[in-house]
Amino acid sequence: MTMGEHESDSSGAPSTSGGHKQTAPVDSVREAAVEAVAPKVGTKRLCYYWTQGKCDQGWNANHTDQHAHKYPELPVRPADWRRVRPQPFDKYLILDLEGRVEILEFPVVLLDPKTLKVLDRFHRFVCPVKMSDEYITQYVKGKYGLMGIHRVWFDTAIPFTQVLDEFEVWLEGHGLWRPPTNESAQQTSGAENDGSTATSDKDQGPEAANEAASTSGKLQNAAFVTCGNWDIKTKIAEQCVSSEIGIPPYFNEWINIKDIYVNHYRRNASGMRPMLRDLQLPLWGTHHVGLDDAHNIARIMQRMLVQGARFVISGQRLQNGEIKFLFRRRAK
Repeated sequence: MTMGEHESDSSGAPSTSGGHKQTAPVDSVREAAVEAVAPKVGTKRLCYYWTQGKCDQGWNANHTDQHAHKYPELPVRPADWRRVRPQPFDKYLILDLEGRVEILEFPVVLLDPKTLKVLDRFHRFVCPVKMSDEYITQYVKGKYGLMGIHRVWFDTAIPFTQVLDEFEVWLEGHGLWRPPTNESAQQTSGAENDGSTATSDKDQGPEAANEAASTSGKLQNAAFVTCGNWDIKTKIAEQCVSSEIGIPPYFNEWINIKDIYVNHYRRNASGMRPMLRDLQLPLWGTHHVGLDDAHNIARIMQRMLVQGARFVISGQRLQNGEIKFLFRRRAK
């Protein structure tokens, strides 16, 4: 989650005329863009084109000698598995959006709480839809220019609606989501705004909850984890307005890891970096690159799971649009 914008750098940006058409970068531009900020995987640096499934340089020895097409391991000791308490969800989706005016980056890390292993990642750069080309150029250079990955953004960014389409295919491939049925959509649209919670189906038991989730467009035995409430409570809702779409049902509940932290350790958690320091975990990658931050939040979650934390829903968006926070003790 972004906490503020960087000043623009002095480097040039690709032309954004014509609706931000993506252009294939020359090798030197691509190498410079990836080299500037990407975290190391062994002696190589992570390729942010590859993380989005958009690198066409796998054949290029100069590229593969310097840039990794694999993620670094987040090591877990088998002995740690036995220390994890039973969790209410089988999978957790760690989401850390970037972008203040509109979403610029949408990264998700999929974590299995039983094994503590990262199973997969989903990563896309997102192209705004309500901003002028000139402002987008300034905005992206201000956000990613100092990190050296603004060229990757210009080469790969796609509209938010397309990101969601691809994300839903990814979710479905992992068995975490199915498209809502027409019947459930009609029931949702015709429901009264009675303030019923997004998790009321779970009161009927896990089988009923999974069946309800499979027809309503909610996640199936999985939950989002964010570092704060901003990502899903605020930014997803704002972006859906900008993109002129409804809020997908799977964005109606989430877990704020800071609230879990406060209640488990009985001390405040002001952000990701203080939690890393408190748990004696070094920062991986670059802060405010969404994919790197999502990995760091996953590392925090791994450590907390080993130390007995239980990750339950902390925030909900009700049918009338109101937000309900479920913890009495919340992070400041």
